[in-house]
Amino acid sequence: MADELKKIDLTTVANEPSMRAKKAFPWKLIVVPLGVLVVVVIVLGVMLLPIRGVMAKAKDVISSGQAAAAAIKNQDLEKTKNELSITREHLSALEKEY
Repeated sequence: MADELKKIDLTTVANEPSMRAKKAFPWKLIVVPLGVLVVVVIVLGVMLLPIRGVMAKAKDVISSGQAAAAAIKNQDLEKTKNELSITREHLSALEKEY
């Protein structure tokens, strides 16, 4: 029986506990969409800048149109002609602004 059980020599290697390598935080996942968002906001801001002028001119047209409507209701022909010419001028200014 002693012949059957032979000693087996094994090389012993110290197994170090495997440490997971820390993965770097994927900054590209945050920086790229944030950059795209900033570019979109800037483009929209540049496109919407002229709207302030258009809105101001539109308010002028509305006020002159209301004055013309009031003159028409009062059946004052001279004032109606004057208000309509002012409204026409405001409309042309609005068209140039737009």
